[in-house]
Amino acid sequence: IEVQERTRFALWGAYLAIMTFITGRRAFRTRVQAWLASRSQAARAAAAVSAFIGHRNPEGVIAQAEKLFRCISCDLLTQEMLMSSSKNAGYFLLSRHACLAEVDVFLSHSWHDDPVDKFAAIQAWRKEFKHQHGREPTMWIDKFCIEQTNIALTLQSLPVFLAGCKQLLVVAGETYLSRLWCVTELFVFLYMGGELHQLDLR
Repeated sequence: IEVQERTRFALWGAYLAIMTFITGRRAFRTRVQAWLASRSQAARAAAAVSAFIGHRNPEGVIAQAEKLFRCISCDLLTQEMLMSSSKNAGYFLLSRHACLAEVDVFLSHSWHDDPVDKFAAIQAWRKEFKHQHGREPTMWIDKFCIEQTNIALTLQSLPVFLAGCKQLLVVAGETYLSRLWCVTELFVFLYMGGELHQLDLR
């Protein structure tokens, strides 16, 4: 409970920080405004953040993300797979290419947190999803959806991957708020205009 309360507090802090940072990048916003005008609010924000991270134009970011975006069916996940962040090329083969806005959930987590608790949280969410929708959910999870030989390029598209999922599942263990990419994911979710019904905190 204490960790979840700290995470909620961090969400508000992240909101204030990201809005202060982005609103200060006037030249950047001007450069991408025209191209992004036809995109949804979420895609517009995600492309802007990705373009800033990778020093690329937003159109190129979207095209790259569409090629690299993947998901895995939650019934393929096992507790053993979550025991370590070690590379395993076979796990990538379990995922499939997906279209943006098709994937049910983006998993935000720290590999340094307890894997048993993490797996239990994912399975609890999965059970609720199946009860509500009558099918197996699809998930974006780094170890399975990032090609290990192309990590740097794939991470540039991370904000767009987040925008391409319908929901954000945050499994917040003891180390969650100390991990840079976890905080980045919260920043992007808030800047995209993410709402409470799209966020599930475990």
